[in-house]
Amino acid sequence: MGRNKIRELTPRAVAIIYIPVLLIIVLVCWASYHFLQPMPPKTLTMTTGMEGGSFAIFGERYRQILARDGIHLKLLPS
Repeated sequence: MGRNKIRELTPRAVAIIYIPVLLIIVLVCWASYHFLQPMPPKTLTMTTGMEGGSFAIFGERYRQILARDGIHLKLLPS
């Protein structure tokens, strides 16, 4: 008896079932893409050239600027 009812589904009944399900799936995918974006890293590493040089000074400035937003900048002399 149950198998006959499945076979008796009309195209209209199938559309009534599947269209809302597909819309919900599309809505969930869009919302997860839009609202659940990956967070940027909180620690960055930057090489600055030799210590005391102009690149090291710029690196310190970047460290101060990024620290305002809670990002730790690790400076490596090269």
